[in-house]
Amino acid sequence: MKKLRCLIIGLDGATFDLIGPWIEDGSLRTLKRLMEEGAYGVLRTEFPPITACAWSSFLTGKNPGKHGIYDFLYREEGKYTSRPNNRLTRRACDFWQIFNQYGFSTGLINVPMTYPPGEIKGYMITGIMTPRNRNLDRVNYTYPETLKFEIEEKVGKYSIHPRVAYRRGKAKELYEGLLRDLKVKSKTIQYLLDRYPTDLNMFVIGGTDRITHELYHFIDPNHPYYNRWEARKNKHFIKDYFIKVDEELGLIINKFCSKDTLIIVMSDHGMGPLYKWIHLNVWLLKEGYLKLKKSFLTKVKKMLFDIGFTPSNIYRILLYLGFSKSNVSFEQRDKLISYFFLSWNDIDWERTQAYSRGHVGQVFINKRGREPQGIVGEEKFCSLKREIEEKLLQLQDKDKYVVEKILDPDQIYKGPYRDLSADIIFMPWKLEYFALGTSAFVSNKPVELCFGNTGNHRMEGIFIIKGEGIKKNFKIQEARIVDVVVNLLFYYNLPIDKDMDCVVLEDVYDSEFLQSKKPTYQSFNFRSSEGELSNSKYDYSDEE
Repeated sequence: MKKLRCLIIGLDGATFDLIGPWIEDGSLRTLKRLMEEGAYGVLRTEFPPITACAWSSFLTGKNPGKHGIYDFLYREEGKYTSRPNNRLTRRACDFWQIFNQYGFSTGLINVPMTYPPGEIKGYMITGIMTPRNRNLDRVNYTYPETLKFEIEEKVGKYSIHPRVAYRRGKAKELYEGLLRDLKVKSKTIQYLLDRYPTDLNMFVIGGTDRITHELYHFIDPNHPYYNRWEARKNKHFIKDYFIKVDEELGLIINKFCSKDTLIIVMSDHGMGPLYKWIHLNVWLLKEGYLKLKKSFLTKVKKMLFDIGFTPSNIYRILLYLGFSKSNVSFEQRDKLISYFFLSWNDIDWERTQAYSRGHVGQVFINKRGREPQGIVGEEKFCSLKREIEEKLLQLQDKDKYVVEKILDPDQIYKGPYRDLSADIIFMPWKLEYFALGTSAFVSNKPVELCFGNTGNHRMEGIFIIKGEGIKKNFKIQEARIVDVVVNLLFYYNLPIDKDMDCVVLEDVYDSEFLQSKKPTYQSFNFRSSEGELSNSKYDYSDEE
């Protein structure tokens, strides 16, 4: 059996804050062994710490200003509407294209932001941002396309998105559903590694993100939803799931890797407690920066909105009654909301100065000449931006400030697609607060208790690297998610894209290995093989 030259393992949302103690006590034996035999440390992600942005930054080695992915959604040019991002909207070269050009075969399994699948020297099964059609036969999610039928025949029914969600009192059902999905994914990975050996393989386990998103309140005594009795009964599920993941990783590594295989384990971001949602459009409405239409229907919706007829309250009722998260598509959800609740359709753009779209904390100025009905001229842009930033810093939840700091887009984003970012971005307080920005008016409160998720993303992910020439049991002091790809290229003596924002982590390598390598640089101009940005033909549902 041909052994892998390189294996990259993604554990979505993994953080040393959680798994560190489990590694130390020997519960996660595979990860413990990899750390002892290699180097490890915190992997700092890009802002915002959102799956779409983070994985795109890893795949390209570039900041969002150079690949153009800032969130799950992007603003359609000349419109106020948004569309889901995917591989085709990423405006930069992906690392496997460089490896393929230099003769390396590659296999990608369940990697986020790879849909729709493109031509590759090897094979590909796409991950997050693949449409959630109930019948995957109607979705082209593999390259070659026939691979999906082979997997179903040889392995069994494959699912990109586990059709299970947490309902109160049903933590075990979520855990068991994610375990079933893990088994199918592991079986698929092993089948492909055996049947179609490649030089480099990468797969991502998404359940590590899902289970912490939904069950974090069981392990955080400070969480508003923490209940001692429920926690005693359910807190073990997160650790138990990571143990099962660790066992599957051990099986795969022992079977398909040799002592010379370069093994990388990484996450796209970390995870921590989520306490409150921030509804920025509601805040902008209350502050007078966003205006509603004066039509009769909008006035009726606003009256109902004021008395609490909001999507968040309906959602809470459904959760209380035992309904779990639905798999309604992005377009279907927006259409339903616009019928019954205040929505984007009710905004009077000709009187609106600012609006918000996206997660974490992003505000756009309704700028004249850029937005289709922009009203803020260049002469007022900077002063309005400062005014809103100053007010955001004063936003309080009871006696606690909601915004930790304002970030400067020009400082953190560099590149030709800097103008696609929001005009105002901020770091919510310890990321225990998070902006919920996929719909315009989810709640009638600027800040409210979280629902749906009780855990959310942090800037600090994990990074473990083991292989020939890598120091053993070495703690890396500083690594960023964009650094991973450049070190892959450096390790295999391949040229590094001149436009990458990453550095060679020289401290990771022993002196003999470092002396045998010399980084070279060149420009790469290819990106997706289709070379298009439109994804209007693809149907999506909400992710992350």
